[in-house]
Amino acid sequence: MLTVVVSFIVASAPILYPDYSLFTRRARDGVDRLAHIRERHDDVKLGYLDRDDDEFKEVVEVIELIFSYDGEPERICMAVGPVSSLGEFTGFGMQYGISENGVLYVVEKSGDQELLQWQPWSPSSTLQMQRLSRGVKQRAQERSHTITVVSAVLWATISIIIVI
Repeated sequence: MLTVVVSFIVASAPILYPDYSLFTRRARDGVDRLAHIRERHDDVKLGYLDRDDDEFKEVVEVIELIFSYDGEPERICMAVGPVSSLGEFTGFGMQYGISENGVLYVVEKSGDQELLQWQPWSPSSTLQMQRLSRGVKQRAQERSHTITVVSAVLWATISIIIVI
């Protein structure tokens, strides 16, 4: 019976986990929450996730993968507004770009800010958080591969023990 259950996990994990896991749901919810305005500062609209938000850990995991981020984040922010206002608000000094734009950045424990994504001539890719959304799927697939490998090793071990 145990081998049947493990066999099912080996077969279904790569198919089901990336779309239906708790990790995927929380990470997608976190990306969606970044898009919702939580504060306004003059012309800049700010969406963010704090360390105590449920989705924070999953979104950090995706950011580490996609943007090669390696720090201690306290807050993940998405600021949207005119380029000159974004530069002034974030302190990153953006001056050039087209139309309303967005900047994705992390506020670290030390108070420093780490710029993750800023596309001055292609605002839609930042505003739609395309890389972050693709990263959720990629990280979920990596996790499903790990589950599959561990389950396959467990299945092989159980099979060998039963035969012996």
